Amino acid sequence: LKIHQMDVKTAFINSPLSETVYIQPPPGLTTQAPRLRLRKALYGLKQAPRAWNDHIDAKFKKFGYTRCHSDYCIYVKESTMVALYVDDILVISDDQEAINKTKSFLKQQFEMEDMGEVRRFLGMDIIRKPNGDISITQKDYINKVLKRFGMEDCRPLKTPLGTGEKLMQYDGIASEEDRSIYQQMVGSIMYAATGTRPDIAYATSTLSRFNNNPGPSHFKAVKHVLQY
Repeated sequence: LKIHQMDVKTAFINSPLSETVYIQPPPGLTTQAPRLRLRKALYGLKQAPRAWNDHIDAKFKKFGYTRCHSDYCIYVKESTMVALYVDDILVISDDQEAINKTKSFLKQQFEMEDMGEVRRFLGMDIIRKPNGDISITQKDYINKVLKRFGMEDCRPLKTPLGTGEKLMQYDGIASEEDRSIYQQMVGSIMYAATGTRPDIAYATSTLSRFNNNPGPSHFKAVKHVLQY
């Protein structure tokens, strides 16, 4: 399948609002009105993500796409699929003409950036091999995670968790700072586990059980995963 990527520019401000929302006039705008009614969403407005999703959902259905019941991010039309993540769009098909028609339709509806064949999506590098196979990696993402937690120069290990190690509940009380850092570390490896690294899924699941009160042994274990 051919996979092309598109990005909607300033997606949220395309979305009409069904609710009545007023804002104070922004600095620099000369007006006598004490407040202004919003006709479309703005970034930071709590309704904006929902309004955008309703808006683009209606556009896809208008063009003949059907939303997949098992995953609302996927739309299907004959031999073509669309994967939608907020304002990032993948158009997928074995028919280049069908891809071109969908891209043309989207360009008519929104201000779009056509990025051609997909190379990078949601932190994943997507590499098309000469034989048509696809390789997916999160190498850059993982390197950023290591750097974020000061482990870019750590000693590599061969297993996700220590062999024979059984983690137990911490009998002390973790500080708010320790709890926050631990949750960030577990969340970072969880994104890799659900993307391209199923080999750390069990370790991530085990470590996430201690998010509320991590102790020294749990920090040691999550660092073990990062070293791996």
